[in-house]
Amino acid sequence: MPRERFYVEVAPGYVRLRHQLGLRTKFGRGPLGPLLDQVVRQLEDLEEAGESIEFEPLDPDEEARLLAEEEEEHRLNEEAFFDSLEPWEIQEYFESKELEAARKAADARLGRGAKGMSDRSRREMWRWVLSLPFDMLGDRPLWITLTYPGDWRPWVPDGPTLERHRRAFGEAWYRAFGERPVGFWSKEFQLAEGRPHVHLLMKGPDSMSEFDYLGFQILTRLGNQNVRKLGKHQGRHWTTPIGGGYGGQTAAELLRMWSNIVTDGTDEKHARRGVNVRTVFYAKGGTVAQTMRRSAIAAYMAGEASKARQKIPPDDFGTVGRYFGTFGYRAGFKPTVELLEVEEDVWHQMNRRLTLLDALKKRARGRLVSDDAKKRKHWQGLTVGGIGPDEYGKLYARSYEAAIRKRERAAARRAIASGVTDRDHDRTLAAGRPQGGEAAPIS
Repeated sequence: MPRERFYVEVAPGYVRLRHQLGLRTKFGRGPLGPLLDQVVRQLEDLEEAGESIEFEPLDPDEEARLLAEEEEEHRLNEEAFFDSLEPWEIQEYFESKELEAARKAADARLGRGAKGMSDRSRREMWRWVLSLPFDMLGDRPLWITLTYPGDWRPWVPDGPTLERHRRAFGEAWYRAFGERPVGFWSKEFQLAEGRPHVHLLMKGPDSMSEFDYLGFQILTRLGNQNVRKLGKHQGRHWTTPIGGGYGGQTAAELLRMWSNIVTDGTDEKHARRGVNVRTVFYAKGGTVAQTMRRSAIAAYMAGEASKARQKIPPDDFGTVGRYFGTFGYRAGFKPTVELLEVEEDVWHQMNRRLTLLDALKKRARGRLVSDDAKKRKHWQGLTVGGIGPDEYGKLYARSYEAAIRKRERAAARRAIASGVTDRDHDRTLAAGRPQGGEAAPIS
């Protein structure tokens, strides 16, 4: 088992502190006691010397005897438990076990993603999105939403159909614009009726004219104004769909592509409103697109894509498969994470600063620090989004300087405690310094 090691994950959109427990901490973080501490020291010395720690396997007969004793003890405890119950309680016990077994079997038949995303999967998705190289999306990224008709069940009855439509959109993009799509996609479901839709953050096609992109920007500003005046639902309802002056030929191609994939062009309303496009950068000047940190964009997109309430499919929809992924994996649009090992005191200094930064970020957004975050131990690590490699360089430099200052103060305190003053230290140095400019002997 290795000693304690301290790592930092650096991605384009997040910094994550990781702590690998060593041999000593495997036994707990408190005092080990004299006997156990001596055993751990011996094991650490063997590890430091490069000697492997081996344990002789049990004899098969001895192992079988121990297993038999364990099973016998379990049987006796179970009999004693049943003896303490009433007959009706025993019946309820076995019925509950059968019901739990049936639920587990049903969950296994449902398939991947049919029960929604777990909290762990959403956290992994959040980090996964933040590790994407958003610089590859250029200065004209598009936030695209693909929706279905109001009566959506005949067109997308299950998860495999939704996945086929998503793949077909990527192929249609290549045929329409002459270039492979590059971007991020995420599957979601409306809260009220469970109607599926797909969010995409895409690199705008090179063939998109400046007039088309300007139309998307104008529509984005108009939609934001309507949402501020009328509210989220009504503002989106009364915003003009894409097409015509809002997106031009690019909008027409997107509407045609998605309409043919879903309804084969038979639903007129869906052909006019099945695709919604917004620009990430909608300021009138182009300087925002050039100066805005891509790590901040990634943090926003990761939060939008990992919303828990919209990751629950409707009843009888079946398996969803992957909830998120990328177009352009072969082109390099994939997670990029660098794992760096740092010294323990530097790691702790980074932990203090990132903990404060995370709390300030949450309060700025009007969110309270959760109880789990408050109970987090200093050695458990932390992940903070919206920080890129450039910000990490500054964080490491300041943490390293703070660790050095702390080391110097600790050395001074030890010197004072041992009774060695600065004058004694200077006198010791002077005694060993050569006189008359002679070279000091090398020993």
